[in-house]
Amino acid sequence: MLFLYDRTQPSRNGFWMYRTLIPLDIAFIDEAGRIVDIRRMAPCTSASARDCPVTRPDAPYQAALEVNAGVFEAHGIAVGDCVSWPGDGGECVIDESRPRAQAAPGS
Repeated sequence: MLFLYDRTQPSRNGFWMYRTLIPLDIAFIDEAGRIVDIRRMAPCTSASARDCPVTRPDAPYQAALEVNAGVFEAHGIAVGDCVSWPGDGGECVIDESRPRAQAAPGS
């Protein structure tokens, strides 16, 4: 799931896993399209949302991408990588010196 914000979110704003059944990874993305942090989130088993831990990034972000746990690692996606989606303006500049992730078989 991709969360897009109109303005940059402070790093104190985070995500929680209330009523989520599977572990997820979340990439926090800055206004230039760079991944600034990746975190693993475990399902919260509490019956109350207020008792669920909040996952916060180490830096401000303007988008967040949640995927099944392990997907980023399996595809070699890491902090500093560039992310793009239709209509984002493509501001991120690709660092050609960094090894690129390989596409998954069948993708």
